[in-house]
Amino acid sequence: MSEGRVEWAPRGGQVRDRRLPPCRDGAVAGRRVELRDFGVFAVKKRGSYTARNPRTGGAVSVGEKAIPTFKMGRNMHRRLNTSSNTVA
Repeated sequence: MSEGRVEWAPRGGQVRDRRLPPCRDGAVAGRRVELRDFGVFAVKKRGSYTARNPRTGGAVSVGEKAIPTFKMGRNMHRRLNTSSNTVA
């Protein structure tokens, strides 16, 4: 049995190496990346705002930010939240 795992390990790496760069590049470019039955990766823009320094109480300007987000797909959510996985 362990021989089968060794045989598949290199192929798994090849699949990963083909799939991940387009996802990574899309996220860096600010595009929405959807992986069927898994979920959606997106980048949300957060505008600049004025915050307070908790130590001094002075105003601090916070620049615009890009926040990575993930929303789980429906099928993945169902698989992870079955009735046997719930905590009583």
